[in-house]
Formats: sequence, structure tokens, C-alpha cells
Amino acid sequence: MKYRYFVTVLILLFAISSFYCSKKDKSSSSDNKDNKDLVRKSGDNIFVTLKMKPKTGDVHSYKMVISQNASQQSEYTNNKEVSSRQDMEYYYSMKVAEVNDDGVIAYKVNYDSIKVNYSEDNPQNPIALAYNSNVKDSVYKMQEFMTYNAMIGNEFKIRVSALGEIKEVIEMDKIESRIAKEFGDTLKPEEKTQIMDALKTQLKEVIQSQFQIFSNKELAKDSSWTFTQQSTIGSFPIANIVTYKITDIQQKDDITKVNIAASLDFKVLENNIKDKQMTMSLENENGTGSGTVVFNLSNGTVEKKQYEKSLSSTIKMSAKGQSATAKRKDSIVYTLDLLN
Repeated sequence: MKYRYFVTVLILLFAISSFYCSKKDKSSSSDNKDNKDLVRKSGDNIFVTLKMKPKTGDVHSYKMVISQNASQQSEYTNNKEVSSRQDMEYYYSMKVAEVNDDGVIAYKVNYDSIKVNYSEDNPQNPIALAYNSNVKDSVYKMQEFMTYNAMIGNEFKIRVSALGEIKEVIEMDKIESRIAKEFGDTLKPEEKTQIMDALKTQLKEVIQSQFQIFSNKELAKDSSWTFTQQSTIGSFPIANIVTYKITDIQQKDDITKVNIAASLDFKVLENNIKDKQMTMSLENENGTGSGTVVFNLSNGTVEKKQYEKSLSSTIKMSAKGQSATAKRKDSIVYTLDLLN
């Protein structure tokens, strides 16, 4: 069906973030709930070292919502603008399993609920699709959602550096077994490996969006730092350049919270791509983005995160004397809320 492409890549379209280590973690014996060593006062100024130092055993629940609007216009749509909307909602918990001597944190992740709503206003083939992991209906049984079904209630782990970068997704045996069952144990070993590799990549990207990438320097109010990650517009490589700035440092009852503003810019690394069959060029690209983060330094947890970004571009394609033009616009709104 036409919507399968969108379902397959739903959680790959919004990342503004980045990513091994096989050594056994050593539990840290210096858990500091207040993390006062990360805060320094000098006169009227407050300086912070932004690190995640959660306490082993801490459990936090989150709600993550991603809303995306897209429109495209090309020969494929009879040169008419076709719009789509996609809303995803995740409820999940994260438990701090251990913190090793290098500050790397192992979290146990458990998804409680996943919901997807997708619509497309194509006059020739309008689409309306709703998936809810809690409702065992015909959509729930569709092959495109079997990996989502397998994730619900089946715990796995992630390892994250103290500066907020996900290093790896591990211990997914329960999910792998459930996927095999969802497919009726018909998967070949190479098919199972392909599915699991893709799922790990997607999970790394979607969970990375929860965490904040920090600077390794001591910072004060109005301090800023930049993080760059390479991604793509279609097949064209681009650099996402995010600038973060501390807008406020709040202290109350021995709790320190840091407010951070983010702004996004991007740079196209290659505008023309040519292979044996086709030549493609990227034109009129334009993208912007902004967001805010509330980070609880005292317990090493992002409490709230919001960002918006938009992107528009024109892609021209030519092959064997024929040419085509596709115009696309995307806008994304992301919100993350700590529920406890």
C-alpha cells in the first residue's frame, strides 16, 4: 500500500542529535543526588558543569509527541500539492540500572504505549490510518506495526555518556523473540537481523532526541556551545548545526535547574549527485529551527524539551533525456514531558 513507506520511516524524520564500548560496566560508588559538585558560585555568578549524573535506581516516566506536516508537488502528484500529517505519541519509562566509573549510564527502557495517526489528502487515494498499541484491531495486526507491538512491555537497555550521547542500544532479546512470534516464526535469520539492525538504529535516533548534548566546559548564564551532526535531505548530505545557549540557572531548595535555548541552521554538503542512471540536484533549500530545554542538574534529568523546525527544498532529476522536479516542505513540532 502507498502509506507503507511513511510507516517504515516514521521515526527517522525528526532527529536533531547524534552516537561503542563492550567492556563490562563497573557500578559507581559515588552517587550524588544533589550533584552539588557540578555547581560553583563566584560572587553573584553561578557556573555549572552540564553532566548527567543520575542516581542508580531512579525511575522516570516520559511522554514524547512528534507532529509532522509535509507537502509535496511533482509529476507523481500531477503537479498538485499533496499534504500529509503524522502524529506520534510515546509513553515510556527509564530506570537507571548502573553508572560506571567513566560516567556512562545504563538505562532500562520500557515502552508502555505507542500511538500513530497518519493522513494524506491525495484526491486519488486519500489515507487515514490510526494505530494504538493498546487496541488489538485490524491496524494492530498489520505487518508495518509488528515491531511496535513487539516493543510494548519488553524491556531493553541503552548506554548514554554523561554528556548526553547515546552509545548503543543493547539487550533486545525479548523484543527479537516477540518479533519472531509476530511474524509467525517465518523469518529467515538474515531477515531477522535486518529488522533488528534497523530497529536499533531507529531507537537510537528517537531516544537520542530525549537527551541533551552538552558541552564539556564549565558554563554560566548566556554561555553557548554548538553541536553539528550530519544527516540528509533525500540523498543529499547536509550538516545540522545546533547552537545552544543557557538562558537561566535557577536554584531552589538545593535543586538546580538550567534553561537552555536552541537554534538550528544547516549547510548542504553536496548539491549534486550523479550515478549511472540519474542525475539529481538540490535547489532552493531553506531550513530553520528553534527550541527550549529544562534540565534538572541535581538529578541529571531532562524535565521538558520542545523544538520546532521547518525545511523546504526542490529536487531536480534527469535521466535518459527526461527530467522531473519535486518540491517538498516539512515542518515538525516535538515535545517531551517528564511525568514524574
